[in-house]
Amino acid sequence: MPDLNYSYLACIAVYTMNLVPVGLKYSTLFKASGGPSQYENENPRSMVANLKAKGKIDAKTEEYCQRLTGAEANGYEINPFFWLAVLAANQAGVPLDTIYPACAVFLGARVVYYAIYATGGRSLSYLRSASFGVANICNSFLLIKAAGLL
Repeated sequence: MPDLNYSYLACIAVYTMNLVPVGLKYSTLFKASGGPSQYENENPRSMVANLKAKGKIDAKTEEYCQRLTGAEANGYEINPFFWLAVLAANQAGVPLDTIYPACAVFLGARVVYYAIYATGGRSLSYLRSASFGVANICNSFLLIKAAGLL
């Protein structure tokens, strides 16, 4: 049996992390609006606005849910880039002792990103952007190593 390649597990972890904002958003909406019976499966993307219009949630809850939606969307945007970088580095034969630290930094940057996006406002937005930048640097580093340019 081949050795376990943790960089591929990092790909699973980054996808799983993206489910956290989704879970937080819906648990917040269920709690604030009176339970899962308020879930609008026919049009879930407008559920926050509809609940706000019906007076089921307040402005603070609406803002929090919008931030969680933004965090979720950002994960869908950056995760494929990470998966591509990990796959390219592995296929190119980049040593695992080079790939693993880049994956760990990427995962750490994403945890920081999600935490700041969910809790922060304007005062922390620059730190959130910095964590996004760190994650992109990890992706770029792996792709550059895969191309043999470093």
